[in-house]
Amino acid sequence: MAVFVRALPGLVVRQAAEPGAATVVTVEGEIDLRNCDDLALVLAQVADDPAAGPVVVDLTAVCFLAACGLRCLAQVREKIEQNGGRISLVVGPGPGGVRRLLDLVGGFDLVGCAEVGGR
Repeated sequence: MAVFVRALPGLVVRQAAEPGAATVVTVEGEIDLRNCDDLALVLAQVADDPAAGPVVVDLTAVCFLAACGLRCLAQVREKIEQNGGRISLVVGPGPGGVRRLLDLVGGFDLVGCAEVGGR
């Protein structure tokens, strides 16, 4: 399994990929103007990789999601779906924070962390 870690301003991004399995991108910190463009580049690389398989973006450790972060996720979702792929977002339990924003906006395949092993 290949694992890549990138430290961005206010954010840590881990990407794990194994041939034939989903590519998991784990994001920790705050997604805001300081790092949106860099996060978009990382996610675009995943979206452009034909070997990536389904993409899972784990947002359980994200404590803030600015509008630019939401736009970034929407653009990546669109690109992946145009390429015939699938993207799922893993969010923390309960109605607060990131989950509430994504629920309000709609259009994302949200998976609660209890549904993926109780993390």
